[in-house]
Amino acid sequence: MQLKLTNSKLPFAPLLLIAPFFFWGTAMVAMKGVIPQTTPFFMAAMRILPAGILLLLVGIIQGRPQPQGKIAWLWILLFAL
Repeated sequence: MQLKLTNSKLPFAPLLLIAPFFFWGTAMVAMKGVIPQTTPFFMAAMRILPAGILLLLVGIIQGRPQPQGKIAWLWILLFAL
């Protein structure tokens, strides 16, 4: 199998590679100032909750199948803890 390298259609593709590291670093700086007033578990939840909601919304927009029923969502909730 041969890999064909072509120019990306996204002019900002290199920025997409750097973005996760940038946001991870800024989150750590923000947490450093807030942790003395709260708990690390609360801060972790505040970082993960928006990401989970965003993933759920992207799945809905893409038309992906969503969990059905209370039991499925209960398992997801237990896994999240």
